[in-house]
Amino acid sequence: MAKSKGFFGLRSGSTKNFTFSELNGTQITKERVYRVKNPRTMNQMRQRMLMATIGAAYSYLKVITDHSFEGKTVGQQNMSEFMRLNLNKFRDASKTDTASYAFNGYKDKLINPMRYILSRGSLPELAFAVNAQNQIEMQFNVETIATAKDVYDAMGIQEGDLVTFVWVNGQASLLKNVFSYTPERLNIVRLYADKVGAITNPHDAFTLDANHTDLDINITFGSGVLKLASTEANFGAVILSRKSGSVWLRSNSTMVGNKSIITGVSVGSQLNTYPIESELILNGGEMSDKPKVIALPVPKLKLNANSVSITAKGGTADAPTLSGNDANGAVTYSISNTNVATINASTGKITAVANGTAVATISVAKTETTAAGKITFNVVVSGQDNDASTGGGSGSLPGGEGDGDYELH
Repeated sequence: MAKSKGFFGLRSGSTKNFTFSELNGTQITKERVYRVKNPRTMNQMRQRMLMATIGAAYSYLKVITDHSFEGKTVGQQNMSEFMRLNLNKFRDASKTDTASYAFNGYKDKLINPMRYILSRGSLPELAFAVNAQNQIEMQFNVETIATAKDVYDAMGIQEGDLVTFVWVNGQASLLKNVFSYTPERLNIVRLYADKVGAITNPHDAFTLDANHTDLDINITFGSGVLKLASTEANFGAVILSRKSGSVWLRSNSTMVGNKSIITGVSVGSQLNTYPIESELILNGGEMSDKPKVIALPVPKLKLNANSVSITAKGGTADAPTLSGNDANGAVTYSISNTNVATINASTGKITAVANGTAVATISVAKTETTAAGKITFNVVVSGQDNDASTGGGSGSLPGGEGDGDYELH
């Protein structure tokens, strides 16, 4: 790498064997790298897996991680801190093949659901978890709430503070023991603690804005408990921010998530997707390459709709259309609550029984070339004379497997 000056001033891009970039007003010129060798030892391979995982997470969460570490300047310093902290956090975990960590597979550049350190600072850490409905939730005990200050005091925050919810939804799959995750939406909601005086409900204690118009935070108070909860999440976190003079302070925050989406995942399976070259033969290296590289899974099963609604009395409907390379096996249908609706196991025809909601599952049998798979959709029934005697199961993302535990390992 070298500094260079030219008649045409600073430039970027590549020309033949050189790549040009600008750093702090200085032109940097580097030779282009055409081939990066595969790692030659298991430790090098584990390090590459770890770097790929943390790098993909930083890229996806960049709008947060570019300024989430107190005392670091926006951009490069925050990126370095995110990489450093998370590399240290997961380094020991990457050495245990049986551990349940969703590290990225080879050439997978998408974020995977892990307990990333999202922010660090001097403010009090806000306690949050994933509840039974897979929502990022905070709970605080308080006797009464009559003013905005009552809400702030219960949460341990100050007037003028900013509380930010961050969570991710997506599709998870496990094929041949290799895990893959495709994020579908990054959700961010900011709660400004900018109210004074009496309030009619705790939601009124904040001004909210979000990166999607349909987002909100459910804020309730009852039986001496104040609750704040996001919509359904695969994994996420809550960060407290406070301006002190010209400096923004942060709280510590580590992401949590639904453990059910990484059921069956192991470090060893993810590691086996990485190619490895032998050590040099004359240096005592192996005589053959190992472990063998296996193909990465791709989320295959898809539906043309996430839910089916029946409004006519005793009405019927067809299940959503199933597609994908893994849809070639024999298909069967089932439903979580037959008090709401029934479904024909072979045709997928749905018949309304009573008002309510249930979760239907489409199961695809294994074939010689594809793995078995499942995908779910919601069935919503209305317009009947009665309600179901028992509640229907709660829905999940298509391809999900229901409710999970409180946080990722």
